[in-house]
Amino acid sequence: MSFFFYLSIVSSIYVIGEKMGDANESLFVVKTITYAFVYFYIISNLRNLKTIFPNNKPIAFLYFFIALEFTKRIPALGEFLKYEEKQTKEEEINP
Repeated sequence: MSFFFYLSIVSSIYVIGEKMGDANESLFVVKTITYAFVYFYIISNLRNLKTIFPNNKPIAFLYFFIALEFTKRIPALGEFLKYEEKQTKEEEINP
């Protein structure tokens, strides 16, 4: 389902950008969205692996390193992740 969502967004952006004569700019946006999707996909998989194998140190380290280092480089991403975590906790407390 998420791959279809990704594919529809990326193809729509590229086709619209190409029709408007901005193929290079739309390609940049497609690349940026692809990097974001790949990052969140990797983080999600590492989080799931960490849940399945709670005592596995390499998986815990990879999850910590990738999540922390990437959010250090993009401060807005760190703020977004904190906001999402807060929303998730509030939803768990008040369903």
